[in-house]
Amino acid sequence: MILIVSLVGIVFGADFLVTGAVSIARKYKVSDFVIGAAIIGVGTSMPEMTVSFLGALNGNADVAIGNVVGSNIFNVMGILGLTAMVAPVAVSRENKRFDLPFCLAVSVLALLLVFNFFTGGDAVISRADSFVLLAVFLLFMYLSLRGNKKSETQEVEVTITNKQFIYGVGKVISGLTLLILASDIFLDNAVAIAKSWGVNDAFISI
Repeated sequence: MILIVSLVGIVFGADFLVTGAVSIARKYKVSDFVIGAAIIGVGTSMPEMTVSFLGALNGNADVAIGNVVGSNIFNVMGILGLTAMVAPVAVSRENKRFDLPFCLAVSVLALLLVFNFFTGGDAVISRADSFVLLAVFLLFMYLSLRGNKKSETQEVEVTITNKQFIYGVGKVISGLTLLILASDIFLDNAVAIAKSWGVNDAFISI
């Protein structure tokens, strides 16, 4: 029961965080692309990041790798597959020329870093590797934003009142708080239940 409640808390926390952040972005005339890529894209991944981060802090580092691998497999195969089953998914020229190749390159880079292809040694993602991963992420955001500016079209302005802005800030704060607390409870209970059933750590992390 606690597991289900915490999972619901994670979903609502992420929803509050994203919708609140969108309200704030609208107030400062941020483009739809930035909202989609930087806010919604990152915001919807906050539950995974929070669970992985807390798992690493609590000594369950395998959760991070398993969470990333399992999530990416589900996003590509599950979500994309189910969406295409309902209606064909259009792939733009920019998707084929930049987004998909970049996604593939990042996956290969992560694999090389995991096996310490460049430095040798144990299979581990070090702090130095973390800077590489974060730098690549920032590069992707920069290139995406630059490409968006070149092809930017006029967007319909959305006026956000001060009341809506304050409400958005409140949703961001409450959503982030709920997300962290619910993820911590979910992680502790999920690991405890899985171990009580004799499930190994590698399967738990996925």
